[in-house]
Amino acid sequence: MSFKNNKVFIISLVITLTLVIFGAFMPEELDRISSLVHLWIIENCGWGYLLSAFLFLIFSLFLALGPYKDIRLGTDDEKPQFTYFGWFSMLLPQEWG
Repeated sequence: MSFKNNKVFIISLVITLTLVIFGAFMPEELDRISSLVHLWIIENCGWGYLLSAFLFLIFSLFLALGPYKDIRLGTDDEKPQFTYFGWFSMLLPQEWG
């Protein structure tokens, strides 16, 4: 493993650990800062957030209902590991089960 191949992982790990350590030692400050960041995003980028969520929904519907709906993940003769009911059940929180 080299740094060049794991650059994204290492940067993500450093950011995550920094936030976890900061939150462990100064939870009120992290809450205040994250609330300010959230408010800024909603006020200044709310339309972009809604637009990106809508485009992702359209893209998902295109993949589910369009010409790519029959592409299988795995080999052609392989049976699914879980049924549709099983996959849907895994999406729900455990409290519901």
